[in-house]
Amino acid sequence: MDKTVGMVGLGIMGSAIARNLVDRGWRVIGFDIDAARRAELALANVTIVDNVGEVARDAPVIMTSLPSPAAVEAVAQAIANSGQSPRIVVELSTLAIADKLRFESILKKSGHIALDCPLSGPARRPRIAIL
Repeated sequence: MDKTVGMVGLGIMGSAIARNLVDRGWRVIGFDIDAARRAELALANVTIVDNVGEVARDAPVIMTSLPSPAAVEAVAQAIANSGQSPRIVVELSTLAIADKLRFESILKKSGHIALDCPLSGPARRPRIAIL
């Protein structure tokens, strides 16, 4: 099994998830628009890349933890436009269903599989919400 995963969004939740995965032997390919977040996670053994397209290039499964509908849409467009074969893209942000459906629609047009998995709980131990 390929234990490589991408993480787009290295804020409170994304960085906690990335660190936990690294601690459990996963290779995490990460990107965030904030240079300080990138530098911090590089020190935690996350492989930092320069953009979302590089995450899509290097990771068969991508997780996104983003702060706004606009960010989610932009990341979906970047993955869709990456030219990569189908990726599984797990969207972890807490957003409206309309935003999640737009995310899925953008990715589906390029053959990618979108999963909606919002998280809840403290950042050090995020959990998938079961509805």
